[in-house]
Amino acid sequence: MSLSTDFLVLGSGIAGLTFALRAAEFGEVLLVTKRECDDSATNWAQGGMAAVLETRLHQAQAEPMTPIDLLSTLVSDELTRRSDRLLDRRRKEACFRDANRTLDNFDFAFNPKMNRSLIFDLATCAFIGKREDALSRKMRF
Repeated sequence: MSLSTDFLVLGSGIAGLTFALRAAEFGEVLLVTKRECDDSATNWAQGGMAAVLETRLHQAQAEPMTPIDLLSTLVSDELTRRSDRLLDRRRKEACFRDANRTLDNFDFAFNPKMNRSLIFDLATCAFIGKREDALSRKMRF
């Protein structure tokens, strides 16, 4: 089998697709990809907006959504993704024995005298913004 083309593009990531679109103005383009055009490292790496763009566009067509609402939703998706990835990275870097253990699933029943609301308050680190010393708080266990 023999193929002839002016431009051979290997990969359907953002760089490959951008080049293919621009090269198409000057000649025939052959795009070689793994399986599907959206099966690329770029698609996986982008996450956030890129990962949900098609879904959000369908949502905007199905529901009455202004362009600013669509943009706001996409930005919110991106910020949520970044926050989740940051938390995951921090958990991994902390080398916890059980990175999925949180205060929400902590067993406070082993010590009923433990001040649960104080522990949750300390976990928010609000004392830092208030310029308070966490050790000066009355901690009774």
